[in-house]
Amino acid sequence: MTITPQTKLADILAEYPWLLDEAAKRDARLKLLRTLPGRALLRRATVAELAARADVTSQTLVEKIEEMIREHEG
Repeated sequence: MTITPQTKLADILAEYPWLLDEAAKRDARLKLLRTLPGRALLRRATVAELAARADVTSQTLVEKIEEMIREHEG
């Protein structure tokens, strides 16, 4: 899967369901995804929208997601 700022979070999590827990462990700003409003955000938001809420650049968030996937897949 190619991840860009326009990639839907729901699509990423459909392919990598473990990613939500891993992201929340690594970055406190991403713990918001475990809340009820965060779950609603996951259904419709893109990587860019999450990056804006987490106060990081889209590219930084894409890189962090890709890093977690690489580490998880070994």
